[in-house]
Amino acid sequence: GNLVLLGSQEVFHGLEEGFKGKIQRWRAEEYVIKEFLYFYKDVFDFVVVLPERFLEGKVAYSENFHLEADRAPGSKFRSAIILQMNGKKKGTLPLLRELEHEWGVFHDIDKVTPGRTKSFGPNWGMSVMHERGMLGGYPASAVKCTSGVLGEDSCKQPLLWDFDKGSTKRTDDTIGSYNKFDLLIMGLMRGKEMMDEKLVYCEGADKTRGKGVQPVTCKKIHVVSAPELESARRWGKGERPLKQGEKLRAAVVVVMSKPEDVDAELAKPDYAHSEDLAWLDKYIGEEPEKFKTATNGLAFIDFKVASADLRPPPSQTDAAKAVLDASKDLVKQTERKVERAEKTIKQADPAPAPPPAA
Repeated sequence: GNLVLLGSQEVFHGLEEGFKGKIQRWRAEEYVIKEFLYFYKDVFDFVVVLPERFLEGKVAYSENFHLEADRAPGSKFRSAIILQMNGKKKGTLPLLRELEHEWGVFHDIDKVTPGRTKSFGPNWGMSVMHERGMLGGYPASAVKCTSGVLGEDSCKQPLLWDFDKGSTKRTDDTIGSYNKFDLLIMGLMRGKEMMDEKLVYCEGADKTRGKGVQPVTCKKIHVVSAPELESARRWGKGERPLKQGEKLRAAVVVVMSKPEDVDAELAKPDYAHSEDLAWLDKYIGEEPEKFKTATNGLAFIDFKVASADLRPPPSQTDAAKAVLDASKDLVKQTERKVERAEKTIKQADPAPAPPPAA
């Protein structure tokens, strides 16, 4: 099916603590991966994790984590993605965006876009391309010079920047397609195939957000060709470019707080009784076609998880031990966080100095 249901009070509690910011969220994600790969073979490029319900917290945004799977030779695993369970309310998910975060936009590209990751993280930031990117950025139609042509010596500042037409980093699947620079960092296009494309980056912008058209002055304007950006790209250890025609596999795991709730769900013919699960199941069923369209048919993705993907059934004792180990790890990390907080308080409020000797 399109969804894998995982029931564990301990692991769900870990997600709750992660969304609240009480533990590092990647740790909770790692426990989900361990649990998933305890039952399923390491044959998936991505594991996408969502809680069964909306979780409150200050760390509630979507995120891609470059975690390891079972470290087996020939492992396909690339990264894990965590999403909030609020897709039905918004009508979309930032899934295409988080998939692309497997490949960029990282520090190597700072060579041609100075200061970008420091200001905007692994996103296009104040970059202008022919089309808006899936990792932020703005279309050429959003930015004009006071006089002259953007990307040429004739351009005079301040730039007239329409912030309504893009974002430095926020996007979702409604953007529709990866632009050519997205496809380039993913490995699906080469610089020589897009010689007519250029990326204009505004370094040190005096304004990075606003409503409608705003005047923006850049410390420096960088004009980057596709071959220049490609030459700056450095593949990290274990990082694999996407090949044309390649089909990725992804599993969507919904973490439930009670194992018995999973059994109850599996006993039902569909998700019609649950608005969130029904919406998510339908959405994921449509995502392969969206990915195909977004990559212009250069790559594909499959979210189906079949019985053939299962490992030999583990014993109940082993399964219980795996959950218990995850629970112990979460408790230990929480205790360490409390200890660090108490130590910080003591350092911030030291004991009074002893009186000087007579």
